[in-house]
Amino acid sequence: MGQRGEIMSASKNYIKLFTKKQLIEEYNTQSVCSIAKKYNIPNTCMYKIFEKFSIKRRSFNTGGKLSSGYIHGRCSRIFRKKCLRCGKELSINPNAKHCIKCHNYLNSINKNRLIKLSKSIAYGWKYKNFAKLLHSKKMKYKFIWMRSSWEIKFAKWCDKNNIKWLYEPKTFDLGYTSYTPDFYLPERDIYIEIKGYLRKESKDKIKIFNRLYNNLIILNKQELIDMEVINER
Repeated sequence: MGQRGEIMSASKNYIKLFTKKQLIEEYNTQSVCSIAKKYNIPNTCMYKIFEKFSIKRRSFNTGGKLSSGYIHGRCSRIFRKKCLRCGKELSINPNAKHCIKCHNYLNSINKNRLIKLSKSIAYGWKYKNFAKLLHSKKMKYKFIWMRSSWEIKFAKWCDKNNIKWLYEPKTFDLGYTSYTPDFYLPERDIYIEIKGYLRKESKDKIKIFNRLYNNLIILNKQELIDMEVINER
């Protein structure tokens, strides 16, 4: 007996487990493969059972209320993912990271503006320097190169107040770019960013990071003065 004959023979045995009405009711809320898995039946046999009962199988693009993803008047499959930029719920494409509006916006950014950004932002994860900070570290404290005097003063302030800190311990993938916070305070599980001026791309990164992790604190000049980390000039 060939493989086709074995499938036909097995499906005849499995068909006794179902009635057409029962199968239709289950198929309204589940896929063919889900039903097959539930009853421990091979997928090929389940397809044959559907043929025996003359139940028409829906395709991925089936519209209206027959769609397996019908919800709130929409007939596309719903994937519980959100746009990394605006937070809008995504649908249709399970691999999408941005909604159509944000995707078009990111693709339409002026080329001259991209040149001003780091190459890791401009070319994404395929670029060899993605997730690497390209601007140099100019000052050293405790054998660690840091990027500004404010960062060194904040590290000294943490040591003075017995607060454990790590400098740039992790780089986060935000989809179209990456982000490395300045400090991590392990005892409080928070990240610290020291910023004198926030550029547009920095604001976008911080907004996305806070939406994903929600444990970042931005310290600007006035806040550092209030904490007595730096002196007012």
